Amino acid sequence: MAAARARSGRDRGPAKPAARSDVYTGLLALALLAQIAGAIFLYLDYSEYPQKPPPAVSDSSPSAKRPAPAPPPADGGAEKEKGKQ
Repeated sequence: MAAARARSGRDRGPAKPAARSDVYTGLLALALLAQIAGAIFLYLDYSEYPQKPPPAVSDSSPSAKRPAPAPPPADGGAEKEKGKQ
């Protein structure tokens, strides 16, 4: 019975002091603040967009036509050889 009393929580010796915050706790707090700031900036950017959808764009507008192809060169694209014969 004496051994059971020795194992109770009261006889463990002096209590350890509570753990102190170190640099990693500070980094966690800094990361949390950065994420909160990022969420605020995301909301501010998103709120700049209009609430209504943009107007529809048609593909057959006259200003969207392709330009006419350029005419071929007058000499057929071949350069003349001068003085090589």
